[in-house]
Amino acid sequence: MPIKFNIIISFSSQDNQPMHEGEKGWVDNFHRFLNTLLGQLLKEKPQIIIKSDQDDHSEETYKDAILIIPILSPVFLKSEVLSNGLRNFIKVWKDKGEAIQSSSSRILKVIKSPVEADKSLPELKDILGYDFYQIDPHSGDLQEFNRFFGKEAEKSYWMKLVDIAYDIYKHLITVYPESGNLTRVDTSEEKAVYLAITGRDLINQHDIIKRELQRHGYKVKPDHAYPIEVNELKKMVKEDLKQCEMSIHLIGEDYGLKPPNTDESYVDIVNKAATEYSVEVVREDPKSDFRRIIWLIPTLDNISERQKLFIENMKSDADSLENAEIFQVNLQNLRSIIRQELIAPKEKKQEDEIEDETGVSTIYLICDKQDVQECKPLADLLEKQGFKVLSTEFEGNLLDLRYLHQQNLRRCDGSIIYCGKAKEEWMKTKLQDILKAPGLGRKKPLKAKAIYIGTEREISEKHLKDEEAMILGKSGKLDPENLKPFLTKLEN
Repeated sequence: MPIKFNIIISFSSQDNQPMHEGEKGWVDNFHRFLNTLLGQLLKEKPQIIIKSDQDDHSEETYKDAILIIPILSPVFLKSEVLSNGLRNFIKVWKDKGEAIQSSSSRILKVIKSPVEADKSLPELKDILGYDFYQIDPHSGDLQEFNRFFGKEAEKSYWMKLVDIAYDIYKHLITVYPESGNLTRVDTSEEKAVYLAITGRDLINQHDIIKRELQRHGYKVKPDHAYPIEVNELKKMVKEDLKQCEMSIHLIGEDYGLKPPNTDESYVDIVNKAATEYSVEVVREDPKSDFRRIIWLIPTLDNISERQKLFIENMKSDADSLENAEIFQVNLQNLRSIIRQELIAPKEKKQEDEIEDETGVSTIYLICDKQDVQECKPLADLLEKQGFKVLSTEFEGNLLDLRYLHQQNLRRCDGSIIYCGKAKEEWMKTKLQDILKAPGLGRKKPLKAKAIYIGTEREISEKHLKDEEAMILGKSGKLDPENLKPFLTKLEN
């Protein structure tokens, strides 16, 4: 027998005033669209009831309600009737033996316009909300989602609406398997990924990544609101990360919102907490599979000095960690990279475990695309001396090239970075890749690493010596004598 899905939408009548004569109000449209989406997911018509501040909100009203959707706004918080109704819903479930906690999926907090619910309704402070508004990161102007159709509505209003419908559906199929059209989902083996808070300019991108992870069966952390006290926030981030196999950080032009009594944004604080956790994990278990992906949007034209400093510090932290990678690619490529990291078949990664049984030492010769022709004589010389040379590939899609690069870093016995026309910054980045090879799954120690200077140029050597990288070449001429220190170390 199908269960009666009694879902209540609680709202202030002032938030349901039509914008134009003859039109439906905001809540009426929300109710109509949500009803349609849930009907398609559930294969049966859901029972969604709307209750304004003019209706009864006693305990009896919520006796059969399994979910509540409060439409939060400043006028909602001023209503004693609506606030008491929400508390009555919580009390009904408490009497049934279920406490409404921070990760509860029985309350779906729709935020129509910015509110400070913590003071008026502390019961909601730890529950994640669905923001049906956005704030322009440059002007600070508030933009409510009042358009229900069109390209802009598809990116904002409907994406949020689909999220709510999916979360309701997921709750129902988990908790109410006795319904004829629903199948219980076992979430005990569900893997988790930490998707960090973003600035206001990347909210849509954050939601896209979140949906993709959920569609592939991953639980997305955090599943609760962030605390406003910094130490509590860091503690909560690290507790969530313990349940995750990866953290993903999206960084754009907006520095982000700040908790009270601090000059650091949530984005900054969470990133630092994840960095600290990453260091702790590797220290305790060098073979840990935990890793971090940091995404910078391709163009960073309108950023503040504070955001510039944050990004530089973040890059420096990521460079020092084996299990952190920074990507500055488009969103589609980022999604592909995440899929490769989480969803790629295990068999493909197991290929890296195959050892070279020929007994020939392998050298990974890394160069920039503009230096391919100049680097070729060096590769030929190494091969003539009996070494197997792995070269940088440039033909193919981003994912395949990245995979080949990492595979070469895992398999080689030694590595040479050829620096001709390429900038010194590129060389340092590739040196960091070599240093991070253990975090990519490298099992054996690297015997030798070197920078080969293929042209007459000035280059800062202190950084290279700090990383214990040999410096070869310098004259701009290919001389076998220049390779002797590297090859001797490699053979020994």
